[in-house]
Amino acid sequence: MPYIDDLLNKITMYRLLLWGLAALAALAVGLSFVGLLAYDTVGMLISLAVLIAACYFSNFAFAYFFKATRNIESAYITALILFFILAPTAGMSDVWWTLAAGVIAMGSKYILAIRKKHVFNPAAITAVILSVAGSGMAIWWIATPVLLPGALVLGLLVVRKLRRFDLFWSFIITIIVATVAYALYTGTPVWNSLLERTTSWPFVFFATIMLTEPLTTPPGRLLRVLYGVIVALLCSVSFHIGALYSTPALALVLGNIFSYIVSPKQRLALRFVSRKQLSANVYEFAFEPSARLAFIPGQYMEWTLPHQKPDSRGNRRYFTIASAPGQEHIKLGVRTAPSSSSFKKALMRLDEGSMLSATSLAGDFTLPHDITKPLVFIAGGVGITPFASMLRDVIARAERRDIVLIYAASSQEDFAYTDLLKEAEDRVGLKVLRTTGFITREMIERDVPRWQGRVFYLSGPNAMVRTYRKLLIGLSVPRLNIKTDYFPGF
Repeated sequence: MPYIDDLLNKITMYRLLLWGLAALAALAVGLSFVGLLAYDTVGMLISLAVLIAACYFSNFAFAYFFKATRNIESAYITALILFFILAPTAGMSDVWWTLAAGVIAMGSKYILAIRKKHVFNPAAITAVILSVAGSGMAIWWIATPVLLPGALVLGLLVVRKLRRFDLFWSFIITIIVATVAYALYTGTPVWNSLLERTTSWPFVFFATIMLTEPLTTPPGRLLRVLYGVIVALLCSVSFHIGALYSTPALALVLGNIFSYIVSPKQRLALRFVSRKQLSANVYEFAFEPSARLAFIPGQYMEWTLPHQKPDSRGNRRYFTIASAPGQEHIKLGVRTAPSSSSFKKALMRLDEGSMLSATSLAGDFTLPHDITKPLVFIAGGVGITPFASMLRDVIARAERRDIVLIYAASSQEDFAYTDLLKEAEDRVGLKVLRTTGFITREMIERDVPRWQGRVFYLSGPNAMVRTYRKLLIGLSVPRLNIKTDYFPGF
């Protein structure tokens, strides 16, 4: 898994999904050409071309009309997902329905949005609308045994990249339990029911590619588990609401409504104010938000910065908020280098007044409500960022928490937030341990008072987090007392 994680961290979630779906589409067309898929190859190619064109141009038009930031990757991804859901074209009438599907999907992101945050999964709401319109095109042909291995590999890579196994397994387990219960109730062989559910229903594709879409899933682990259970139950029972009959798409749309209710609603427009160098390679960027953001220190957001010639990591990235909730400006701590992505280089070129946007507030890497709980923060490099937000908030609240910070960097010049850490030492009793080498068990045993009863927070590069998590487990620290920082991209 470390090797796979290292590969996944080299690209964004959007590029992984785009390239993976494109490869799966190419596989499907190839299988059709050799007769292993019962669909016309030319019809499949026409459907794909129409969907890509419809999504691309309608996305451009809607973004221009609504004066919104557009993202080409999301248009292509939606087109590819629709390709696997809708029946390949078999005539001119199908072409018009396919064209309409692309326009509806892109329009849903702008029209069916509240405060510039879209509510529904674009492909799912499109399938529901087409069903009501009587097109009959949403046949979910991805659910064929010959495509299952490819869909499974791509789906598990996406879930691993997003770290959404909590959502995935809550959905899968609920589906399995419901399938077994129904089989026992009807007297159907259980194994046959499970096999049919797996091979003739969009089980894997739906659970990994569509259900896990970050923009329409709840932000916290417990809410994601509940979301997975709700959607699975809706998928498992037959029901209808007027002309709407139960389908996977309808189950997801109804789940999206629940997700919207329990999720942060804001999509911020941010005006660049200033940048400050904190260390040799770390800068802090300050932005004036269009509205006050309610968040918990340690959470992250997805940031969109349109710029010329984005590299393979795209124009959307996830960053932890470095400021405290009560501060006037939203701040980011970002590590830069000559080999930095085009996104970070565009950040460094921002002029005062430049705009970008942020949405999808999420994250469980937050302080316990019990302020008497002793803690250890272990930060590597720019992994200090979430702790900066937490410490700023602790200082603002004048909370006397028992916190030991172990901060590792490659050199003395790479330590960031030195002024903030000094203030936290003076005002709230933070204990800071700095090292330019490896953190060892001897260091923890020697320098961290009563370390056995503390909760450990790990934040930094993935390899560092994995190494120190293993070290803590070797010290018999309970796994529930080890919290790691993760968000879907770097």
